[in-house]
Amino acid sequence: MRRAFGTLLSLQNRQEARSTRRSRVCRSAWRVVASSLTVMAALVATQYIIGEHSAAIASSHSASANAECQGADGLTFFCGLPNPEDLVLLPGGRWIVNGQYQPSPVAGERGPLRLIDTKTRSWRPAQPTVRKPAGARSRSQDQVFLGLGRCPSPPNFNAIAAHGIGLRHLRSGPPMIYVINHDTTERIEVFEVHRSQSRPQLNWVGCLETPASLHFNSVAIAPDGTIYATVLLAHGQLSRSLQQGLPVGAVYRLVPGATNFSRLPLSLSGPNGIEISRDGRIIYISEMGKKRIVAYSTDDFSRPIGIANLGKIWPDNLHWGANGLLVTAGMDQNKWNPGPEDTRCPNGVDPDLAAAKPCGRSYYVASINPRTFGTSVIATGEELPEFSNLSAATVANGWLWIGTYRGDRLAFRPLAERR
Repeated sequence: MRRAFGTLLSLQNRQEARSTRRSRVCRSAWRVVASSLTVMAALVATQYIIGEHSAAIASSHSASANAECQGADGLTFFCGLPNPEDLVLLPGGRWIVNGQYQPSPVAGERGPLRLIDTKTRSWRPAQPTVRKPAGARSRSQDQVFLGLGRCPSPPNFNAIAAHGIGLRHLRSGPPMIYVINHDTTERIEVFEVHRSQSRPQLNWVGCLETPASLHFNSVAIAPDGTIYATVLLAHGQLSRSLQQGLPVGAVYRLVPGATNFSRLPLSLSGPNGIEISRDGRIIYISEMGKKRIVAYSTDDFSRPIGIANLGKIWPDNLHWGANGLLVTAGMDQNKWNPGPEDTRCPNGVDPDLAAAKPCGRSYYVASINPRTFGTSVIATGEELPEFSNLSAATVANGWLWIGTYRGDRLAFRPLAERR
C-alpha cells in the first residue's frame, strides 16, 4: 500500500514539475513577446517623432563656432544671416522676427523671414502659412481692415526683400506684423502671429501694393489699422543733403478704407524708423539727418510734441522695448565723414548711400523715455571688419540683439557690459 501510494505521489510530483516547467517557458515566451512589442513601439514612436520634427530640427541654427564666425569685441555672431536690417521683438519677449534686406535691385539676394529664439540663442526660417485672417468675417471687411484684394498672390516666402517691420497690437485676436517687401512690385506683407508650444507661426493674410515711386523704409500700424510709413530719400534726392541735415524724405499715411497713401505735412531730414503709441495717438520718428527722435500727435502735425536729441547718433530703426521705453540704434555721425584718408569712403563720404557701400562705422544703441524724452546710451561699440553699419537693436532676456543693413551676420551681447 505504501509502495503504491509512493508511486502515485512520484507520478504527481513529476506532473507538477512538468507543469511548472511549461509555466516558466510560457512566462519566458511572454516576456520575449512583451519586450519585442516594447522595442517595436519605441521604434515606431521614434520614427514618428523624427518624421514629424526633423524639418524643424534641421532648420534650426545656433551661433556658429567655425573660425570665420568667431565673436569679437564682446559680440557673439549668427553668421549666414545676410543684411538683418530690422529686428522686432514679438509679444512674450522671447522671439525676434527679422528679414533679409536687399540694398538695391542688383545688390545681394533675397531670403526668408527668420525667427530668432533668444532663449536658446538659435534661429530658423519662419515658414509662413497662407490662410484667411482669423478675425475677418467677409472679404469686404478684409479689404477695409487690411487693404486685401490688392495683391494677386502671396510672395515667395523664401525670397522676400524685407526692409522695415512693424508690429500691430489688436484689442482682440492675434498680433500682426507688417513687412515692407521690395519685391518686383513694392508691397507691404501682412502676417498674423499665432503662438504655439514650439515657436510662433506666421500666417500670411494679404498685402498692400504701394506706389513704385515710394521706396518705403519703415512702417508703424495703429490699432485701428492706420498705416504710417517713412521714405528716407525720395527719388532724385541726394545722400549728401541728408548728411547736411537738409529736408529730405517724407512720411505717408493710409487710413482704413482709403485707396491711396497721403503725404503728411512734415518737413524732416531723413525720416527713418517709426513707431506708434499703443493707443495710436502719437507717432515717433527717427529723424536721421538731425540726429534726433521727434514725436507728433496724430491729430496735429503742425509741430512736434516732443524731441529727443541723440548727440552724434544717426538713428535708424525705432521700436518699443519690453520696459516701455523706445529703443533705437544707429551709427556714429562723426564716423560718417571720417576724412579723405579713409579709402573705403572716398572724400570721407559714402559715395552711394542707396547701394549701401560697406564703409565701417562705430555704433550706438539708445533708449528714449516717451514721456520725458530723456535719452540714455545703453551700448556702444567700435567698427569691426566683421560687423559694422548697425541699423537695429532690441533687448530680450538680458541680452542686446543688434542687426546691420550691410553684413553677413547678426550679433548679440550681454546688456550689462557697457563700453
